[in-house]
Amino acid sequence: MIYLLNQSFRDSGFVKKTVGRIGKWSMADVFVVATFLSYLSFSNMNSGIDTEAKTLVGLYFFLAYCILSIASSPIIELAIKNEREALLKTDRRSY
Repeated sequence: MIYLLNQSFRDSGFVKKTVGRIGKWSMADVFVVATFLSYLSFSNMNSGIDTEAKTLVGLYFFLAYCILSIASSPIIELAIKNEREALLKTDRRSY
């Protein structure tokens, strides 16, 4: 969404590289939580200790993130497409 807010962000190579790098780690947190909960549940199976997981307010934050991410992706793609078309029109006029 920051990409759409300011022209300097659109032109910034740093922002593009950062977003690309962050995208590679988008499921790492889910993997860590799943591994941690699996470890706790398997390590406590024999000792009789109950391990539980609850869905709290974080679920709603994650849900909001997912919805915003899904909704913003086509918007950003459309903005990039429109910007490219505008640049092509400008380049054609300069010839």
